This record gives sequence, C-alpha cells and structure tokens, in this order.
Amino acid sequence: MSRAVPGPEGHRPPSVPVQAVSVAMLVHLFTGCSPSPSPPPPATSPTFSEHVAPIIEAQCVSCHREGGVAPFRLDSYAGARDYAQAIKAATSARTMPPWGVESDGSCNTFRDARWLSDEQIDTIARWVDAGAPEGAPGWKPQPVASSSLGAGALELAMSAPYTPAPSEASTTDDYRCFLLDPKLDESRFITGFEVLPGNTALVHHALVYSVDPAQVVGQTEDGQPITNGQRMEALQKEAGPKGGWPCFGAAGEGVTPNGLSVTWAPGTGVTHYPEGTGLALAKGHQLVMQMHYHLHTSAAHLMHEETGGTDQTRLRLELTRSVARPAISVLPDEFLNTRGTPREQPLPPGQAAVPVEWTIPGQVAMSYVEEIMGMKPSRIDVYGVFPHMHGAGRELSATFEGKGTSTCAAQVSRWDYNWQRTYFYETPLSWTAEQSIHVKCTYDTRGYSKPIRPGLGTEDEMCLFGLYMVPVP
Repeated sequence: MSRAVPGPEGHRPPSVPVQAVSVAMLVHLFTGCSPSPSPPPPATSPTFSEHVAPIIEAQCVSCHREGGVAPFRLDSYAGARDYAQAIKAATSARTMPPWGVESDGSCNTFRDARWLSDEQIDTIARWVDAGAPEGAPGWKPQPVASSSLGAGALELAMSAPYTPAPSEASTTDDYRCFLLDPKLDESRFITGFEVLPGNTALVHHALVYSVDPAQVVGQTEDGQPITNGQRMEALQKEAGPKGGWPCFGAAGEGVTPNGLSVTWAPGTGVTHYPEGTGLALAKGHQLVMQMHYHLHTSAAHLMHEETGGTDQTRLRLELTRSVARPAISVLPDEFLNTRGTPREQPLPPGQAAVPVEWTIPGQVAMSYVEEIMGMKPSRIDVYGVFPHMHGAGRELSATFEGKGTSTCAAQVSRWDYNWQRTYFYETPLSWTAEQSIHVKCTYDTRGYSKPIRPGLGTEDEMCLFGLYMVPVP
C-alpha cells in the first residue's frame, strides 16, 4: 500500500504520502522554487538567521536534510529561501511539522512535541511576506543526532521475504504473523524499539506480542493440554511454505499473548519509552509480529517495483534488566468491538461529520490490570496515548471524566494516517476507578457510496485509543 489510505471504490481521502509535504509541496509546485522579487524589508521584519533558522533547526532539519526522509532540504538559507512560500503555507495550515495532537497547552503537554506556537508561525509568515531576508550570512545547523537505537539493540527479522496475497477472509488486506525468537537467557524489559518495514508501500501496521510458548491454551479431545507453542507450530504447518500464519486478530487463532510489546504505524520512528518504564519480556517467551499488509488495487503498481511485492520487516529492541516502573500497553477500541454484534452501526456515506463515541469505566480498567498483572492497582498512571483511525477519520478527542471533573487526554484536530506515533506526556495522567475514559471520533464519509463498517481492514474504520500505562499498587 502507499502511505495514503484509499477508500472504497477507488475513493482516496486527502492524506500526505511519506515523501510529500501536502500543502507545502502543492504551493511549491504552483509558485516555483523562489519567491518573487520584493522591495527591501522594513527594519522590523524577521530575518532568517536571527528568527527563522532556530525554528527550522529545532523542528524541520531532522527530516529536511541530506539523507533525511523529506523530499527537499532546509539545512541552509538557500534551501529555506527557495521553499519560503511552501514553508509558510504548510506551517500556517499545521500540516508541518508532522504532529497529530494539539500541543498548545489546551489539552495537556507532550514531550518532544513537533509543534509550533502561534508566535513562531506568525514569525515565519512575516519573514516570507518581507521577501525572506537572510540577515547575517553563513548559518549552518548543528549535526542531527542519530535517531537509531544504536549497536547494542537486539535485532530480529522475518526469516524470509513474504509475498502478501488476498484470501477468502479478505481481498484487500493480509494479516500475517511471524515468529521472532529473542532467545533471552534471562528476563528483560523493552525500553525502546525501531520497526524497519521491508516494503513501506504494503505495510499498514506492525504489532508485536509477547507469547509464553509453555502456556496452556486448550486441550485435545482426549484431554491432553495444548500450549501456545504447539498451537503456533500447528498454525505454521497449516500455512505451508509461504511463511508465518494468518492472524486476523492478535497473534493468531488459539494463541494467547502475554502482552503487547510494540505498536507501529506509518510515521512512527524510533521510540523510547519514558525513562524508568518498560514492558516485560520474560525469559523463554517468544515474540509474534503481526503484520497488516494492504492490497488495495490502487496500490498495485507499487507491488511490483524494487521489492517485487515482498516484505521482510526488521525489528530492533532496546532491552534492560530492570526498570523502576513496569508498564503495560493496550489498544482499546469499543467501536471495533461492535462489529458483528447487534450494537454495530456502520458509518453512513455522504456526510461531512459522522461521530462515534465510546467509554470505558475506570473499574473495568482496574479489573483488567488485576487479571493480567496479578495485582490490584490503586490507580493507573497513563504515560502515553496512541490515537488511530483509517481513511475517513478527521478528528479524535479523549477525556478522563469522573467526580465532576474532566481532564483532556488528547485532541486530534487534523487526523493524518501517514503520521502516527505514541504521544508521551510530559507529566503522566492519573486514572482512578472513579474515572471513565471517553473517546469520540469524527469521520468524513463524503465520496463514499457505501456504509463503512468497523473492522480490521484498511477500508473499514477504527476509533482506537491506545494507552501506555503504569499500574500503581
């Protein structure tokens, strides 16, 4: 698939491919590389070296540089001058820098936020309107720090290239699970990760589950126990030589995961979990990487280029022996859970704003934590959130409500499928049994001719709000 998510019947909602800059690129294409000649700027106008360069260095150069993922460079005055109109358009529309949640202080604050203040956006606009004056010449940005996990990371990969294909279950999506054995000689904690897709045109997401192969998950007709390991072996054998096994849902039919270790979607780069926290990976446990491949025909031309329609994704993990605060990661979506039930209400087509709302009571969350961790929490500290929708998604909001109070957890005002990540708070939020989490998603279904169902497929919709959280005894 391409990073842009197509809708049904060839409809393609607005989105930003990974090698494009949306409004910025459009403006560049129509206005040319350089701004029109302009009279000398007034003495009070911003200059590049003094006012604009610090903004670009802090928020743009890590991508817009030689070897970066962006399609053009902004690591010099000449580069910024040539794209001045594009920079103004993209920052004014807040399509750049890519950052999905509001970070103006109205709905919490997040660490490492790629967010420009209104004052910074105004500074850029006034600089462009003044003719993009340079000021003091010779600006060069500081070297960009490496975003890799480093040589000490544990690297795992699919054992062989896999060719995604349609099936009876779905003609447009292929969910495939692959076994990754970390071969740990002692229990560790995952404190960071990096997912490196082998074919970004096909990969919709990657989830990595921790699985205890010795855990009993069923029994044979004559009463003999069946373990996770036996179940995964049977699934692989049944799937044949293609590699992996089908897994619409978690780690595969009959396999019981012990935890979610990694959540990756387009836009997620190297991720470091908050200091002092990590996700447990026990000695002897294996990892199952669930790959979701999108096979929509509009992306068919991408399936036969250099990669030949195959994928061999790699996973890198940052591990440590202990952490002060063991965490868990969950992906609740009560909208998705309605699929196939009497409560299912597909999104009607042809409407500008279709709302979906769901709630999880705090007591339900506490009971879930007690069940999987064996401890009854007094509260849950929420360190990070992962909002997720598909092509029709436009806005998402989440709040913690209870005892007459409401705390904003996240506000997504311009959903963009191409830029997704877990957003970590500067200060964790506290979730108690008396508080419920309330999530609202809004969809634009104009251009769709059929109802959109909740579901796992790319052309279905989701209203997911992932949580990275630490239970407190």
